[in-house]
Amino acid sequence: MMNEGVGERTAPDVLRDNISSQSYQQLDAGLKHKQPRVEVWNKAWDLYHNKKEPAMVGRFNVPLPIVSGYVDTLHAKLDDSPYLEFQMMARSDSRRTKKIGAAWQIDSSSSRANWKKKDRAVRKIAIFTGRGNYKIFAENDPTYKHYLEVVDSLDLVTDPIGGSNLEDHRFVFQDNIFRSKEDLEKGKQYNQGQVTKLSLAMGDKEFAKNEVSFRNKLNKFFALGIDDNNLTNYDGVQLFRLTEGMTEWKGERYYILFEPTTKIWVRCDKLKDVFDSRGRNKEGKTLLPWVSFATHEDPFVFWSKAPVEDIIPIAVSMKVIFNQALYNINKRNAGQRAYDPSIFKKPELLEYRPDGLTPGNATDAGKTLSQGIYEFRTEDNTAITVNLMNFLDNFLGQKTGITASAQGAADKDAKVGVYYGDLQQVADRLGLYNKSYHEAWEQLGYRYIRDLWENFSEKILVRWIGGDGVEFDELREEDIDPELVAIVKGGNIEAEQNALKQKQKTDTLTKISANPRLAALINPQWELEQSLRDGGYEEEDIRQATDLMTFGSQEELSIAEQAIQDIKEDKEPEFYYGATTAFMQKLVNFATKKRNYITFVQYETIMRYAYSHRQIATENMLRLAEFMQLKSIMARTPGAEMTESQRGSVPNTPRGTASRSQNATEM
Repeated sequence: MMNEGVGERTAPDVLRDNISSQSYQQLDAGLKHKQPRVEVWNKAWDLYHNKKEPAMVGRFNVPLPIVSGYVDTLHAKLDDSPYLEFQMMARSDSRRTKKIGAAWQIDSSSSRANWKKKDRAVRKIAIFTGRGNYKIFAENDPTYKHYLEVVDSLDLVTDPIGGSNLEDHRFVFQDNIFRSKEDLEKGKQYNQGQVTKLSLAMGDKEFAKNEVSFRNKLNKFFALGIDDNNLTNYDGVQLFRLTEGMTEWKGERYYILFEPTTKIWVRCDKLKDVFDSRGRNKEGKTLLPWVSFATHEDPFVFWSKAPVEDIIPIAVSMKVIFNQALYNINKRNAGQRAYDPSIFKKPELLEYRPDGLTPGNATDAGKTLSQGIYEFRTEDNTAITVNLMNFLDNFLGQKTGITASAQGAADKDAKVGVYYGDLQQVADRLGLYNKSYHEAWEQLGYRYIRDLWENFSEKILVRWIGGDGVEFDELREEDIDPELVAIVKGGNIEAEQNALKQKQKTDTLTKISANPRLAALINPQWELEQSLRDGGYEEEDIRQATDLMTFGSQEELSIAEQAIQDIKEDKEPEFYYGATTAFMQKLVNFATKKRNYITFVQYETIMRYAYSHRQIATENMLRLAEFMQLKSIMARTPGAEMTESQRGSVPNTPRGTASRSQNATEM
């Protein structure tokens, strides 16, 4: 299937050539279909970046930050990325789902795929284009790695009659993907015969920038005043502008990566062989790696309306009114005048000069000097301008929800209820957008499980809050179930609903506690945990606060966790002289509860290591009891102070340096 050079075309190559030719035609149709929408986006970007348009001499075209204020306020209200939880469909297994959730937290963190940052970028693009687009995938060469990428709406090309759901489209492409010749030659997934063919066809030319799609891309640079002269081949190597996508050929979905100018493909395989090689979806359509949501859903239109389009007409009108007001002031300050040449024979001297003198001969003409000048008066329209600008500004806030209070500039004398009402209006409007957005996050979660199932190749350590507080365990390949579903949590809507539910729960618990007869029926431990949750404490803090039997310091429990990890890695943990019963209990709990997930040797080693601390733990607990008793006596004795030796008897203070494990000798 892989050609080493450019030679005779095989049947699979001819098939791929045909698919590439079809893809080019579809790409061209999709670009032409989208172009009218791109023109609207370009106008919005120009207004957002306050791009100054040329004006006639004597006229003004000063930009106003109206669109930028709207966009930035709306974007700020969207700065609350949700998170994913996973549940089993076929059977209940909370431990496995917690492992998957912990793995997602690692993969989505700022040190990995950075979901929050990229989600903010996607949502800002959606404000301008009405579409937020992601690409999610993973690889396992040489090891497993997860990716989430932002896809610009300018680069996404779709089926004109595909409708709002991207999965229903016959083709989807992502344009403007740049790869160097070296990248293509080193990539195992690329057909090297086609790479050679592409290099010969392109020669030494730089990547083409005259296509419609790339010129649209450069408009963002132009809006900021950045020249595009240095945007080509900046690293001194030959670059190819490629198009990646999916197209259907005789009912089968194909993945293709090709150069649109020459129509030469460098990779073309069945989509299921790229993303479902383990056979998860052999019977159905393999899901695309692209996920998209709409701010204004239309079931029959993919490139639907964008939020910023509501503001553009008003922003343009306010800009025109403001510039006309500047023109009016300029005309009044330096207006046009007429003069009588029989009185002023040198009109050039009428121009303003500091302490200037202008000769005039009104007497000979039988006229007064004031009759020699006539000024064409311009009426002052400042009041009309101010009233009209205020009207449009208020109208804008009412129709979009972006009021002065929402932008952080509320009137100090405004009632508190009015201020929060304005913010609620913003939240209500954003809720309309969130429905499609949350569905997109569910699709991202579903694809995350698919990619994890397809590409996971080694064990990783994960962390979550369990019955014993913080728990660490290994995620194994057998823990990953392709039937998991993603549940979207968080966000503005859920936060408001949770806050209301939490208030109802708190009020109910308060009423029960106030009634001695009902309070006696409530489990005190449960009531305490609920009160701590209402106070905003994390589950780990609640677990430690309510664990009266095995409570220990954070450092002590951390040392126990490190010892467990050392034993699982066949290392010998150090003996801990500050151990208490909490330290031992942490070890014993792990060994007994994880008996089915660790080897018999690891189980025995952990238990021996735990019981090797019996003597030191007993001594430390006795000193703790003595210390607490002494502290109680001193609290009742004014002026009493502990001696240095008494302070040194406090538990968790090492009595010597740590040594290697004594688990074999202190049993």
